[in-house]
Amino acid sequence: MKKIFLVSLMLIFCKLAQCDIIPDNSHFVHKCVKIINSADFPDIALVAYSENPGGGPIVLVIDPASCIEKSYKFNKLKIFAVKKEYLANKKLDSIDWMRDRNVFRTNIEIESYGGYVDNLTPIYSIKEYYKIESLENNILVLYKSKEIIKFNNGRPVSIKTYAYKSGITSLDKQNSTNEDPYNYLPGSQYTVLYFLRALFFTILIETFVLFIFFKTKFKTANIDNRRLLLTGFLCSFSTLPYLWYVFPIFIQSILSYVLIGELSVVIVEALIISGILKTNFRNAFLISLVANLASFLTGLLLDRII
Repeated sequence: MKKIFLVSLMLIFCKLAQCDIIPDNSHFVHKCVKIINSADFPDIALVAYSENPGGGPIVLVIDPASCIEKSYKFNKLKIFAVKKEYLANKKLDSIDWMRDRNVFRTNIEIESYGGYVDNLTPIYSIKEYYKIESLENNILVLYKSKEIIKFNNGRPVSIKTYAYKSGITSLDKQNSTNEDPYNYLPGSQYTVLYFLRALFFTILIETFVLFIFFKTKFKTANIDNRRLLLTGFLCSFSTLPYLWYVFPIFIQSILSYVLIGELSVVIVEALIISGILKTNFRNAFLISLVANLASFLTGLLLDRII
């Protein structure tokens, strides 16, 4: 009986321990949460109350310049407000934060932990900025005023701003970009359309660059139009899917993704150009570099205006 009990305990703790194992094919998304207008309420102190399932709560006064932490991913975070004069002669752990009438509770709960996400989700980091709308009737009214999401696949930063009116928080579309940053998993309608749009413009731009080079600088090569069109199609079809869906799985840094990914694409397309259009690798590399630079910059521009 004793052995059965010990084995059961081991299985339980092993199961719990698995929660701290990094999942396969995943990467960590850092999340930073701040309450940015606390200076507008100088007589109020904001407190992060983190309930620890394995022990007592962790209570910290929130530093407006720092990200709000809950210390451990399974902790439950609560935000409280209290008059600074009430804290003057008290220790944080001496206050019953859940029952004290001098403590202001918030209207919403905030999650400050990012955690691990599947590598197919190309989110690199999240920043959420909250504001205090009011402090009355023992309620601290908070609302999310801004969200900034960075990606690891070269996609432009998503910025969403929110306005608070009469108890309702609504998206300010005029000051926001990329409204659906989370709806970006391969296979979704949004992703397919986004990829096809990128593929279309990549083929168009890079084929146009090929025509410019081989109808001006390298016109003595006498390359016919059909072969130029074929080369443009093959270059884009042979590289863009890998750049979108394979590289992000192995490279999480935005800078590394751009440098390694784009350089690899330039080299592969240079090999295709030199092989099909019968030009030396030096010329092919120059053409590929210009073509990819043109498509990359055009992509950044289109993401801003479309």
